[in-house]
Amino acid sequence: MFKKLVYILILSPVLMATTCEDNECSVIESPDNKTIDLIEFTPLQAEYNQGDALLLTINVPATNTYFEEEINLREATGDKVAKITLFSSNIFDDNKLNFIKGSQGREANWFNLPYNKKTERYELEVEITLNRTGLYFHYNGGEIDFGTSNCPDYTLKTNILGVDDIAVEFSVIK
Repeated sequence: MFKKLVYILILSPVLMATTCEDNECSVIESPDNKTIDLIEFTPLQAEYNQGDALLLTINVPATNTYFEEEINLREATGDKVAKITLFSSNIFDDNKLNFIKGSQGREANWFNLPYNKKTERYELEVEITLNRTGLYFHYNGGEIDFGTSNCPDYTLKTNILGVDDIAVEFSVIK
């Protein structure tokens, strides 16, 4: 009984510190009709050879009008690192990732976009070496969060530049 009480007393504050109450969370999302094409895969083509490289880049200007009115996300949130969750991890599975700017998040489709003071942008640049052969189906889009990770202040919906379909499809051959 004593052990249970100790666990409850220790875990309760930890759980409360990592949850987000509805009245504390007021996430501002980009409007439903506004999805910005900020994700770029180059070169984007129908077929690659095993070992070819694909470059993933995302550049989000800190000052923008993505949320209707002009806002500087860095100043408004104090966020030094934005986080993107892409809608698919297929393109990253069993391939080599070389981070030029940014870093891997906790999951295969989560990435960190650090703020660059010189460019005043949140940036991600990843070289993907395509080691796995076969068909790739990568859902188009993701969401970028600005602010605290438990309760972001702003969420920006984004798509892959130049892709109007629900997904990017390509094959990698030997």
